[in-house]
Amino acid sequence: MLKSLFDSIGQVALFGAKAIRDAWVPPFEGEYLLMQFYEIGVGSFFLVVASGLALGVVITLHTRSTLVQFGATAEIPVFQSLAFFNEIGPLVAALLMAGRVGAGIGAQLANMRATEQIDAIETLSVDSFKLLVVTRVIACTVMLPLLTIFMDAAGMVGGFLSEHIWSHLSWTLYMQRAFDGVALADFLPPTLKTAVFGYLIGVISGKPFEQFLQERIFDPLGMKDTGFFVPPDKAHRLAACYSASPQGAMTFHATDRKGGLTLQDDPATSSFLSPPSFISGGGGLCSTTADYLTFCRALLNGGELDGVRLIGPKTLALMTSNHLPGGRTLPELSRSLFSEATYHGIGFGLGVSVTLDPARTLIPGSAGEYAWGGAATTSFWIDPAEELIAIFMTQVLPSSAYPLRRELRTMIYAAITDSNL
Repeated sequence: MLKSLFDSIGQVALFGAKAIRDAWVPPFEGEYLLMQFYEIGVGSFFLVVASGLALGVVITLHTRSTLVQFGATAEIPVFQSLAFFNEIGPLVAALLMAGRVGAGIGAQLANMRATEQIDAIETLSVDSFKLLVVTRVIACTVMLPLLTIFMDAAGMVGGFLSEHIWSHLSWTLYMQRAFDGVALADFLPPTLKTAVFGYLIGVISGKPFEQFLQERIFDPLGMKDTGFFVPPDKAHRLAACYSASPQGAMTFHATDRKGGLTLQDDPATSSFLSPPSFISGGGGLCSTTADYLTFCRALLNGGELDGVRLIGPKTLALMTSNHLPGGRTLPELSRSLFSEATYHGIGFGLGVSVTLDPARTLIPGSAGEYAWGGAATTSFWIDPAEELIAIFMTQVLPSSAYPLRRELRTMIYAAITDSNL
């Protein structure tokens, strides 16, 4: 297995080195390169700008809620600029490009190989690697730093709009404060490092994310009803989603808890009936309780089920340990709209909440229990100490509409009469 890993790393390194070498050798395929600049750069522009604007607004609001307690709201602009220039702009722009472009490159090239388009190109004595791969790698390398600049600019505009609404701060004063103490070194290296990100995205994106999940997790475990959309032959099994909002909107605050529920997502017209335009690593899968249970059983069993190993026991232990700074808990570091993050005594690992001190949660549980939930009130948790898996499936937005999760935990643990502890 280790040899296979090093072989894969070596192949990617050689692939990348060949792309760099061929980029300097004529012919330069200028027309096709311009087409890739447009497809990768211009095609991602509005997504990047919209995301930067939204992040700018949200981050300013969250920063203000903390700094106002110390009378330091005047520092919001410089915090915003440093956050975007150093981390948020480069990282989010790279993630957006990887999600939109990276998987698409691999899928597009695979489709061209399957339909013999690449064979036809090579028949014409054209270097298919140089035409199809090198141009894409160059386009990713050049366009990502430019998209990062637009992300930074959009974030600053979003931050200004948010701050202007609250404090009526002028554009001139906001920008003066934003760049006060910000040197070129705070902007240039983070922006240029995205060129490396872009190069890596262009080189490594040989397999779409959804295909990776299918081959590495879903198929080996027999999770036949899990994917990023519901195919036509299973559409009749898709559940409706309801909202506690009278308008049926996807809100994250319960606006009318006593007024009944409104249909939010009709299964007959749901967007989950067709493949999404953006595949997210943080959510969006459709599944069933049975498939979810299969996955949870593998985790409870130390990362392995029926001879199929997904993850090593030590890696799983690391994933389910608290990684918050100083061993602190979620409420100490966040003001989340999701119910998990309102629990005291709860830390956060690599993708899951982790119970650190059951007494502080004020509900029954076990130390080391890990869990998370969905926006529509779905929930799961795994309690290794009690060898317990709990999966709760419902479809009500938002998850704060009713304290189902707390009540469910109380009822389940109250029913245990033969504890392992």
